Amino acid sequence: MVLGNPYDFAVILDVVDTWNIADSYSFYNGILAFYIDGYIFPNKMVNATLGSEVPNLVKQFSQISINEKLFDMNKEEAFLKIHHITFPEDIDNDCRYEITPYCFGDINCCVFAVSNGQQVRVLASCLEYSLEEGRHKMDNVEIAEAFISVDEMEEIISKLEKQLSQQKLLNEIKHN
Repeated sequence: MVLGNPYDFAVILDVVDTWNIADSYSFYNGILAFYIDGYIFPNKMVNATLGSEVPNLVKQFSQISINEKLFDMNKEEAFLKIHHITFPEDIDNDCRYEITPYCFGDINCCVFAVSNGQQVRVLASCLEYSLEEGRHKMDNVEIAEAFISVDEMEEIISKLEKQLSQQKLLNEIKHN
């Protein structure tokens, strides 16, 4: 299922039946990916536990912070600034701009969003992690970005909630 416009921003999700135990659909293992400006994230297949990923996305998408200064920066500067806010070297993480699904983080794909009140700007990159430094390498980072209206984001949220409720209903039917 594609939620949104893949040329701008879209969420792709679907349960893969063969990845689930027939009588236990509480986790809903499946596919989760984002299209951002026509590019797919992550850039390789991951198994997503949709039963936890979808509610988390609804929460993250519903709480996108407004920051006009970050919203107006060029994409490289904005991504680096938000990454530093989210993953600082010396203090606790500030995740108010992070919309990275858990399964993306496992392969070092970072997705951030910031709003100006009317639009949402999504920035994403798959980064390389340096074990020696204990940090992402931030040299020559390729960043995808998309701009969508707040109304478009609310429509995606609504469709995610509907998908989650349908999956819960499917689970109830299979167990009765």
